[in-house]
Amino acid sequence: MVKKSDSSFKKDKTWCDARARCRSVVLDAFEQSSDFRICTPRALQLPVNPISCNYYDGLNGLYLLSSIYQDFKSTGIYEPRFAQFHQFAEHDLRVSKGSHGIPVLKMSAYETHERIDENSGDVTVTLSRKSEPNRGYINVFSANSLTAKPVTPTSNVLDEIHNPFEDTTLVDTLVGNLVSNLKIQVRFNPEMCEAHYDPSDRVITIALPSCFESNGDYLYQLFHLLMMGALPDTELCSIHTDSAAALASMMFCNHLLVDYRCPFDSSSLVEYLNSLDMNNCFFHTLVAEQAYRRCVIAGALYPLVRQAHIQFTTMISHDFFMFAKSKTEGVTAKSEATTQHSCSSIISF
Repeated sequence: MVKKSDSSFKKDKTWCDARARCRSVVLDAFEQSSDFRICTPRALQLPVNPISCNYYDGLNGLYLLSSIYQDFKSTGIYEPRFAQFHQFAEHDLRVSKGSHGIPVLKMSAYETHERIDENSGDVTVTLSRKSEPNRGYINVFSANSLTAKPVTPTSNVLDEIHNPFEDTTLVDTLVGNLVSNLKIQVRFNPEMCEAHYDPSDRVITIALPSCFESNGDYLYQLFHLLMMGALPDTELCSIHTDSAAALASMMFCNHLLVDYRCPFDSSSLVEYLNSLDMNNCFFHTLVAEQAYRRCVIAGALYPLVRQAHIQFTTMISHDFFMFAKSKTEGVTAKSEATTQHSCSSIISF
């Protein structure tokens, strides 16, 4: 039985290791986003759990994305599917002996209290903030760790994924919500100009969309500036706004399951990240995650995003089980796959 002190040591060591790896993780994520060899839809590039049907997002998503990309560069196989050991085991899927899990960081700042009404039986749940948050982690394993490796997502999934956020009308609605809820003004210049954000007046100045070579170039620039406006105020250390905003913008694009491109010369970003010490680099990513999550709320379209996530992960799960080999029978898990509801993934709003 693991002693409490040993358990605490493992948690602390896992968090320290994650902090030490943060720079390489972030640089991998930026490199992966511009790697021309990866041409599948963004929804199939991001780390996903085919058992519980959810994407790994935020900072944890970047850590898993780094692992995916490093494996891809060494093996040529792009495998974004991860699950816990017991989740694979529940479906008779065996993880190879000696496989190493990848920690997904967890933090709990609240504790739950339940009160039962003796007359009605109703349960009232209240949350209270802890004096010190509990830090923890869970290990997840890549589908490449299975004894019988499943095939990569098939063409049926590739052909049927239609991301609603590739529709400019929906993105315009999202941007409008962000500008309104973050209380930011946007001023459009009729000619091409250097886009910038003025924090004192909370004003973004940017050229009209027609001045850009593509709508994507315009949106990458606009998202970057919006993330600057969403960055939290902090006095713990000096924040390089361009770097933190680029990280937040990447996390936000991943949340929308759309491609990300750095809107400026990334060499300056790499140079700055390499100049940071370990703690400051990790702190930049935490600040970026706060900004990204703030924008998820301010965008006011989370139900639509969640619907897209559910439909895409259900397709990925169906495909995964169709080709995952049972450890005892050596056949595909068709019984699991056929119980899932399969329908067109074209999402209309």
